[in-house]
Amino acid sequence: MRRFAPLASGSGIPHVVAVIRGEMSPAPASVVPVKFFGGLLAIGGGLALGREGPTVQMGATFGSLLAARVRPVRDQWPALLAAGAGAGLATAFNAPLGGMLRVAERVVRWPAGATGVCVGAAVGGLAWLLPNVVGGSDDLTQQILSGRAAITALPLLFALRFLLGPLSYAAGTPGGLFAPLLVLGAQIGFGCGVLGQHWFPEVVPSPVAFAVAGMAAFFTATVRSKLTGILLVAEMTGSFSLALPMLVASTGAFAVSVLLRNAPIYDTLRERQVARARIGGEAARDVARTTSQASDG
Repeated sequence: MRRFAPLASGSGIPHVVAVIRGEMSPAPASVVPVKFFGGLLAIGGGLALGREGPTVQMGATFGSLLAARVRPVRDQWPALLAAGAGAGLATAFNAPLGGMLRVAERVVRWPAGATGVCVGAAVGGLAWLLPNVVGGSDDLTQQILSGRAAITALPLLFALRFLLGPLSYAAGTPGGLFAPLLVLGAQIGFGCGVLGQHWFPEVVPSPVAFAVAGMAAFFTATVRSKLTGILLVAEMTGSFSLALPMLVASTGAFAVSVLLRNAPIYDTLRERQVARARIGGEAARDVARTTSQASDG
């Protein structure tokens, strides 16, 4: 990845947003195969990453490449890039409406290869001990939504997944954040639902409804996008009847996030990526200037 397509690192969504805002250049075609196989290895290897980030970036890259090669739509490349990103998100989650609407601050300062090796070793050890904890978390989410999750193991699972997500993302491999965010929200909501059912059984007939609302609320608090989270969760779970509880929970989560001045995660990641790109560009120019001066001398 570092050799052929450095932009394939991470989620890919911050880069797409930066391109739409004119802060970075579109990704080259090499990002698509590197993102695909890199994501396949990273997610298939057990890292707590989702598939939505890679599919969004690959879709956006296809859109920008199409615009570059078709003269009549060349000036409309931002629209094609956003459309490709939406198609990628829809493919990842089988959620066309959500796809249409949404196109570790301090990582250990080691070389990228060393960081990847250490993270991979840690995740591999965890997979050996607790194989159900690692991966994109689809199985965990389905267990919760079907009411089969063990409430006694929920605190440990939540703590592990909460730490595993940032650790996996720190490796710099291709992988998204949506799926890990959704399972954390489902765990929070399900835990609250079980407690509510224990204390107020007449009011809380099923903890699963709380899990669905928790998914939407946690997504909203982290990404700061209420409607997208609700549509994604509703389409993924088929729980359209819970739209009102999800809206209430998401609105409250959004308000808390704003009051705490918690920046949207993709804005934070985009700013870091743009800053790194600028630093890298300045370093490359300095090297070229030094080389040129040495040659002149």
